[in-house]
Order: sequence, then structure tokens, then C-alpha cells
Amino acid sequence: MTDFNKAKLLKLAVLTSLVGLGCADNASLVDAKFSSPSALVVAGPDNNRLFVANAGSGSLQVLRLEDKLEEMTFEESQLVYFPLEIPLGNEKGYPSHLAASKDGAYVLVLDSANASIHLIDAATLEKEQGEGVYKLREILEAPAGSPVSPASLVSGRQECGSGCLGEFYVSFKETGTLVGLRLAEAGAQGPSLSKFTTATIPGSPGELAVAPGQTKLFAADASEALLYQFALTDGELELTATIPMGAVAGSLSVSGDGQFLVAARPQLLDVIVFRLDDPSG
Repeated sequence: MTDFNKAKLLKLAVLTSLVGLGCADNASLVDAKFSSPSALVVAGPDNNRLFVANAGSGSLQVLRLEDKLEEMTFEESQLVYFPLEIPLGNEKGYPSHLAASKDGAYVLVLDSANASIHLIDAATLEKEQGEGVYKLREILEAPAGSPVSPASLVSGRQECGSGCLGEFYVSFKETGTLVGLRLAEAGAQGPSLSKFTTATIPGSPGELAVAPGQTKLFAADASEALLYQFALTDGELELTATIPMGAVAGSLSVSGDGQFLVAARPQLLDVIVFRLDDPSG
């Protein structure tokens, strides 16, 4: 099974079965359950781990992937019979989005409640950079008291120059901005996360999606029935189209071949599909 098919299958099937899996009898693990799962991403040295964000407990849990869904098992902790749980820190957080570097080496966790990003080593399952927390206010150099409320997080390019471990994008509804973040090697102190580009639009960018090949980024307006298309040139953002949606869009996803964009419209309880070579649909 390819990495893409594995990821897409899990996004479709696992979100509908996580609670059932967590509550199922398991002879080897006890207390193997989730707490309001909010996001998931596939990563690891061989893209063989599924990271699940628990919004209810502010933590991550990890499953080992096999060829069949029913063969998935929890990564175990040092406590015998208990599954591994990665806490996000002392503050009560809300892990709303997960993103992985393209090589699967790192997982970034967007904590919307505390406007921060946590970095997890997908091989060791440990947090990086001291406590592994990057405060978005500090990265953006935002003035004290100004709104810093991240709405979404997606991964971008992996091939982004010497020492670069990957690029990522975060949207901010209140300020109408999208920010590109670059994860880079920084010696013994661990990787660093820094801003490298910013784009501002008149709307309120919410959920994001990046096309395979990292040539296009899409942002759903959180308040208006609009979809924004950006060209990605060397990671830089350029707004190229504003597309009417008929209703406010929620989650976005691009097909693995890059031909289709699927956008959920929660108010209408439907989805709309766009051909990417014809943004009008």
C-alpha cells in the first residue's frame, strides 16, 4: 500500500472508528482509548505510524500501521500494558491540526488554544527543542495584545534548501494572514522554526490544503463563501484566484494526483469538487 493511499484510507476510515477502537477489548493494553480525537497524520521513518491528536486531553497517541486497519496497534509506553501518550505541556492545550514533514521525520502539532506549535520527533516519539514548543507570537514578532489565533496548519515543500527540514503554512483568521514557517537544522539545540513568508488577504483564511508537488495552496474563508488559490513559487505565496463557493467551506483536501480539490460545506451538508485545471469547477 502506498503512503498516499494509506494516509487517505486512514483519514476516511479511522476518524469514524477511533472511538470504537479505543473502547474495544485488547488483551495486551488497558486504557487504550482516545479523548475527543481532532486530527491525525501519518509519519515515522517508514511512514508507518499514525499520530492522533486528543483534543480532550491535550496529548497525542500513536498507532503502528499495518497493511490492514484491524492490525493497527498502539505504541506502548514504558508502563507495562499502557499505550504511549505524548503530553503537549503543562498548559491545557487544544491540538487542532497535525502536519508532517515530507520525509516523515517530524510531526508539527498546532495548539490553537495557546497559539503555539509543538515539534515531535516521529522516530523517537519525543519532543524537540527543549520542551518542544514554539510560540507563534514570538515567531511572528507580534505586538503584545494583538490577536494571534491560528486556524489551520499544513505542510509544504521538503526540498527547501540546505539545512531545511520542511516548510509549513499557518492561517490566521483575525488578521487575514497566511504565514510560511521553515523548519531548519540548528545544531545541538535541535531544529529551529522561523517565518520566511507572509501573505495578507481581505478575508478570513481558515482551513488550508496544499496540492501535491507543493505548487498551489488553497485557503477556505472562515466567514465568507470564498476559496482562495495561491501559487507557491519557491515557497512564496501569490494570490492567483478567488473562487465563489456558494456556502462557507470547512475542511479541504487535494487528491493524490493533484487533479481535484474537495471542499466540505458544513452549512449545506455536502462537498464540492473542483478540477484544479479549471478552478470554476
